[in-house]
Amino acid sequence: MTSSNKLIFLRNGGKTGSLIQAFNWADTPLGPIEGWSQSLKVALQILLASKFPMQILWGSEYIQFYNDAYIPIAGNKHPTGIGQRGADCWREVWDFAGPLLDRVMATGEATWSEDQPLVLNRNGQPEEGYFTFSYTPIWDESNRVGGIFIAINETTQKILGERRERTLRAEAQTIARSLENVLTSISDEFMMFDSNWCFTYVNDRAVTALHTPRQALLGRSIWEVFPQAVATPFYQKLHGAVEAQTATSFELFCADEGRWLENRVYPFGDGVSLLRVDIGDRKTLEQALQASQDQLDSLLDTAPASIARCRFFADRTYVLDYRSVGCEALTGYTLDELTPELWMARTFAEDWAANAEAMFAAVFEQRPITVEYRFLHKDETVRWIADSLTSRRDEAQNCWIVTMVGIDITARRQAEDALRESEARYRVLAEAMPQMVWMADRTGVKYWNQRWYDYTGLPRNTALGTAGTQTVHPDEQQRAMELWQQALEKGEAFDLEQRIRRHDGVYRWFINRGLPVQDSSGEVTRWVGTITDVDDKKHLEDQRARLLEQERVAREAAENANRIKDEFLAVLSHELRSPLNPILGWAKLLRTTQLSEAKTEYALETIERNARQQSQLIDDLLDVSRILRGKLILNSLPTSLPAIIDDALETVRSVGETKGVQIQAELDAAPLKVLGDPNRLKQVVWNLLSNAVKFTPEGGQVMVRLAYADDWAELCVSDTGKGIDPAFLPHVFDRFRQADSTTTRDFGGLGLGLAIAHQIVEMHSGTIHAESLGEGQGADFTVRLPVMLNAVEEPLPLPQRAGFDDLHNIHVMIVEDDADSRHLITATLQQYGAQVTALSSATDAIVAIAETRPDVLVSDIGMPGMDGYMLMQRLRDMPHVGQVPAIALTSYTTKVDRRKIFAAGFQKHLPKPMEVAELIEAVLALVPRSN
Repeated sequence: MTSSNKLIFLRNGGKTGSLIQAFNWADTPLGPIEGWSQSLKVALQILLASKFPMQILWGSEYIQFYNDAYIPIAGNKHPTGIGQRGADCWREVWDFAGPLLDRVMATGEATWSEDQPLVLNRNGQPEEGYFTFSYTPIWDESNRVGGIFIAINETTQKILGERRERTLRAEAQTIARSLENVLTSISDEFMMFDSNWCFTYVNDRAVTALHTPRQALLGRSIWEVFPQAVATPFYQKLHGAVEAQTATSFELFCADEGRWLENRVYPFGDGVSLLRVDIGDRKTLEQALQASQDQLDSLLDTAPASIARCRFFADRTYVLDYRSVGCEALTGYTLDELTPELWMARTFAEDWAANAEAMFAAVFEQRPITVEYRFLHKDETVRWIADSLTSRRDEAQNCWIVTMVGIDITARRQAEDALRESEARYRVLAEAMPQMVWMADRTGVKYWNQRWYDYTGLPRNTALGTAGTQTVHPDEQQRAMELWQQALEKGEAFDLEQRIRRHDGVYRWFINRGLPVQDSSGEVTRWVGTITDVDDKKHLEDQRARLLEQERVAREAAENANRIKDEFLAVLSHELRSPLNPILGWAKLLRTTQLSEAKTEYALETIERNARQQSQLIDDLLDVSRILRGKLILNSLPTSLPAIIDDALETVRSVGETKGVQIQAELDAAPLKVLGDPNRLKQVVWNLLSNAVKFTPEGGQVMVRLAYADDWAELCVSDTGKGIDPAFLPHVFDRFRQADSTTTRDFGGLGLGLAIAHQIVEMHSGTIHAESLGEGQGADFTVRLPVMLNAVEEPLPLPQRAGFDDLHNIHVMIVEDDADSRHLITATLQQYGAQVTALSSATDAIVAIAETRPDVLVSDIGMPGMDGYMLMQRLRDMPHVGQVPAIALTSYTTKVDRRKIFAAGFQKHLPKPMEVAELIEAVLALVPRSN
């Protein structure tokens, strides 16, 4: 048999038959075609002859064969799918198809799979397909399954059709629901009719409006339900729309319902729908709008201004849409005459050129602008016109809608010209004035005259607006701005005294005064002012004010001093008179009554104590006098404070014990000294101690402490007594001041002790201060004095007490006009053995000395007729008498008095009251003992 006879089973096999014949099967598990089994060849012959898509998978490798009808199913797997293993060709479905094929091969039982989805590449792109596969075993010659015959029926159209049908049904249901929702949600009246004008649908709003139940409408003709509508405009327009099959909208007033309705008719194939909209509110608004438009037109026609509306285009052309009749009054031309060309011809060309650029820019930027220009009126007069333009963009017409309002400003411009002429004349006058002159409006200063620039040194025109405030003194700038703002708000004058900086930096005082200027309408638009130099006057006023203030302070101080003086004099009178009472009283008793020895001793002690008290008062007064005149003198030497304090303690301790006040002392025994006057320091310590004892009640305590620290000695005197009122504490060291100067006070004294102590401490380069928590809380006084290093204290010379016979054989002449003093001095000197001649006047003394020359002269200074100075002058002029030693015993004790006494010729100066020891020592010092 020839090879062609061997391949007869491939005859008429089409494209796939040719591919099978041409395929190199020798390299496959099937081997060459000649060796294929008869069962395979018969199966292939059936396969290739079939017009239905079929496939054979042969052997355990499932070698693939298919016919031409299968090629569209194979898609891009053709032609390589011929002779290919099934698992390699159909990887994407092999997990499903493989087990089915294996079961058929194993069992020899046919099976099938229905509507199996596959993704095919039929037309150069993947597409979805559905197939039903029938798997039939092919038995070979050995009665075993050699392969599987697969018949294929494509069900893609059926599956996709069913799916599309389901989709369309779902969409139809959705659309139906949406349509129902839309119809239900229509807020206006909606109804539908069939070709016979029977109601097929009526929404709730329509049912309500028609006042008829839905069941009474559906299926019935509208003309049957509402026969009154037949042959009406509504009937005619509805039929016209249906006949023309054109959507129509018309407005009608429904008299039956009493309302305006807009009827929108929408014809469709076999019916028509009707939407009725209540437009009553809109009609009301339209009517109101029309009324407003009519009113606006009336206003525009009667307005004194020219009102126009134009459309401006980007190429700067414009179209005039409207002009009010006000244009006729403004220009003299009628609206028909006043064409745009005429308007441009009568407008001054130079004014148009000056305004055009800014005007078009403002219009295109939609900014308001006002332009002023001249226009030649029909009566040939020149009129000034101000056009105010506002614009808005109209995108639909690609233009700008411009509204122009023009008014005649000729009168204003003429007034401005007149004002400029007036201002020019004003500036000439202002430049000639000696004052600085300014002019301002609400935006600031517009003009300064030359004198302002000469004074301030600022460049011309650099201080306009508010820049001139920089020359005002910083202290007045805020006030100036406040007053200027007030003038602006109230339209009133501006008046202020202020300092203005000169070009050299010096500030001078000026009065800046401006007056408001009104325009023709009575509105304040400007201020004109002058600035006048009042610096000299201001300084004189300030000086006068200072002098008045100084006078007031001095007057108050004098009045206060007088009050204090009066209080002090009252206290002084009391303190001087109080000791006199016991002195005079006991003296009278001693003279008139025979007293016991004890009473006599007590009387003498009382007289002496009160006399010493008066002497102490006088000493304090003299110390204050010296302090006030700066004549208090210190005899300073290294001094031990403990010794001073002990001495003062001895003086006051007996007083404290008598009063029941305990006095304690804690004194640092360090061998340190201060440089000072021992007597004055003792005076300070005694004053502090005596005050402490005086103001401490029975059972109280006084503590004295002395300590050294940092080259300072610190003395503190504390008591538990009356204390000091905090209000009085700052004045505790003032002269003539007492916390209680009334007639009911509990404690005596002049209130000078602390003032004297304060002065003495300061003269020793120290400090003294007082502390107290208040009345009843006691007081602390602390004195701090600088310590001397390596100082040796010199012992104070102690006076030698004279014996009763020390003045034996010494002749003393006494000149004293006061009899009591004269008798006291005489008795004292005679007690010490002196021979005494006592005279009452200087004249008597001159006569006596001429007869008998004394060893010593003791004379008062203040005497009637001839004082002590005159006496000494006369004695010095007398031959053989002028060298008599002389002692001045006087109440004149100041330093000046002391110099005058020595200058007059006296050798000694003793103060009153007299100290016996001092007088005896002075006499002995002037008369040698050999006498």
